[in-house]
Amino acid sequence: MALNPEEDVPPLYFLTPEEEREQFEARVREVMGISGEEFLRRLHAGEYDEIYDKTSHPLGLKVVELEMMRPGGL
Repeated sequence: MALNPEEDVPPLYFLTPEEEREQFEARVREVMGISGEEFLRRLHAGEYDEIYDKTSHPLGLKVVELEMMRPGGL
């Protein structure tokens, strides 16, 4: 069965900058229990360097996920 893009593909929805920040903040609080601002401060200070992208650490990939969710400009 062929896909008809006009009927089978849902429309794209782009988050507003405010929605990006809200989702980032909520996810950081859920995963890390700290604010988004504190997470970014620690990330930039290198506090997650030892666990970053380490599948052996329970938060290793979560740090990557949160960094990728970072709203534009932050």
